[in-house]
Order: sequence, then C-alpha cells, then structure tokens
Amino acid sequence: MIKQPMMKFNISPLLLYLIVIITLVYSCKKDPGSNPYATVNSAGSAKTDTSYPSSFVGLHQAIFSIKCAVPACHDGSFEPDFRTIESAYANLVYQPVVKKLKPWVYRIVPYDTAKSWLWQRINHSLIISGKDTSQGRMPLYSSALSTAELNNISKWILSGAKDMLGHVNLIPNAQPTIVSFTAYSSANTQLDTKTVSGVKGNPFIVDTNMVFTIYVLIQDDSTLVSNLIHNQLKLSLVENDFSAAKSYPGTYIVKGTSKLWSYTINSSNFSVGDTVYFHCYTNDQSHSMDTEYPRAETSSYYKTLWSFKIVPY
Repeated sequence: MIKQPMMKFNISPLLLYLIVIITLVYSCKKDPGSNPYATVNSAGSAKTDTSYPSSFVGLHQAIFSIKCAVPACHDGSFEPDFRTIESAYANLVYQPVVKKLKPWVYRIVPYDTAKSWLWQRINHSLIISGKDTSQGRMPLYSSALSTAELNNISKWILSGAKDMLGHVNLIPNAQPTIVSFTAYSSANTQLDTKTVSGVKGNPFIVDTNMVFTIYVLIQDDSTLVSNLIHNQLKLSLVENDFSAAKSYPGTYIVKGTSKLWSYTINSSNFSVGDTVYFHCYTNDQSHSMDTEYPRAETSSYYKTLWSFKIVPY
C-alpha cells in the first residue's frame, strides 16, 4: 500500500484575520439571556456589615488566627487553641483560666471586659494579684493590638461574646468537684500524714477507740460550698462494694481560709486490722446524680489513698 503524502494548508495571515472577525460578529448576534447576577453588588443594593470586624468570625480572621495561632504559641501548643474558629471560641468563652489570678476566673465573660482575662492580657504587660504575677502583653511575640482591634474585641465582649451563629453562651454549671481531704484527731493532730509502712498512697493510720474528723475540700463553679446538699461520707470494708456502706452526715465549716465539709468518725466502730475505704458525696442542687469520689472507675491507687487502717492504741 502506497502512503499518500499528507496535505498541508498554508493560510495567509490576512485570511486568518478575516475568519476571526467573521466569527466574532456572528457570536455577538446571539442572545446570551439575562444575567442572573446583574443586581448583585450593584450601586444602592449592597449593604455594609459594620458589625463584622467585631463579630467572632471577623476577630478570628483578623486577629486570633494570624496573630495568635503562630508556631509555638496558640497553634495547639498552648491554651487557648486558636487554630480554628471552633476551637478558638470553645477555648475562650467561660473557659477557666489556667493560671488563676483573682478575681479572674474565665478567659471571656460575656458582657464584661473587666472580668475577662483575655481583655487584661491584651491590654497590660504586667498583672499582679497577691504574690502571683502574669507578665507579657499578648500577642507575646508581635506588636500590640491596635486601638481599632482592641475596640473590636471590646465590642464583641460587651455585646455578649456571641458565637459564630450569634448565640450568647450561658455560664456553665458543672457538678461539684471533690478535690482533697485531710484528717485530724480530736486533739488536733493531723492523721493522714502517717501511713501504713510510711508509703504515700497507703491507708493512713488511726488508733482504735479514737474519735477523729475527715475534712473534705469541695469546689463548685456556681454554687456556694455552704449551699451544697446530700453531703455525706460512706465507709466500707470492701474497696469496690459500697452497697452496705455506713453513711456519715457532713457539717459545713470554715477552717482558716478553707471552706470545708467535715465528717466525724469513731474508730471503735471498726476492728483492729480493718482497712476502711471512704467515698464522699455531694450535690449542687442542679444535678439529678450526686457527685461521688472516689468512683467505681477511679484507679485503685486513689481508692486506697482515700482509706484508713485501724491499729492498736
């Protein structure tokens, strides 16, 4: 089979120009239809969102994400985490301050810049509270925020520190936290420092026929400690079974600067050699379930820590 040579066409530049012109003229005669976006952003119809710079979306885009979420700062390395708008909001509004300086409890308190810790940190290089201090105006490694940026943050807080959907967050009402305990004899001798074999975490030692008191430190985010209810201490000889535990009612007291619930126990109710485990219970009147500590799922170390052993006098 003999191959036919490929035919080549040489078009002069003038002819090519005429073809393009004819094509364009023909295309312009077609009706493209109405433009569905003709009125969008047209003069007189666009509205300026003056609240945007002081909305949380605007603040995150203009300040938190670019001036705070920098490497080795609030990029997840340290609280608060400003990497995303969701993490930023969740880490700010009604979130407890890590380094607590009175009277600031939360990073942001809606409607109140004076109680908002973030507002203090972006305005002051040095904050002193008692013997504790916090140094360094935020952002720490860049220029201070401008007056306009500070005004936008202030406006956001004073307007309720609304979230991305315009909702004002409510103050949390967590269950009470049972923090720690200490134990004293009626002669005011501390007992919980003397443990079995002198090992920290072992049961503390109680002489037989002794009346002593266990003091429990309890904290709550919204209820006065004195107003907590269902305060009781339950004692059991079995570490993981409190079904038959004996209950001791609590009494609210102020011991020095501490606000505590106290429970008086007579060791003569137990036998020499007994290891007695105790659980503390309380309620802030806002939850159906009492707070309990230690709980069933608490590690055995803390269950043993919250116990005492009866020894001969």
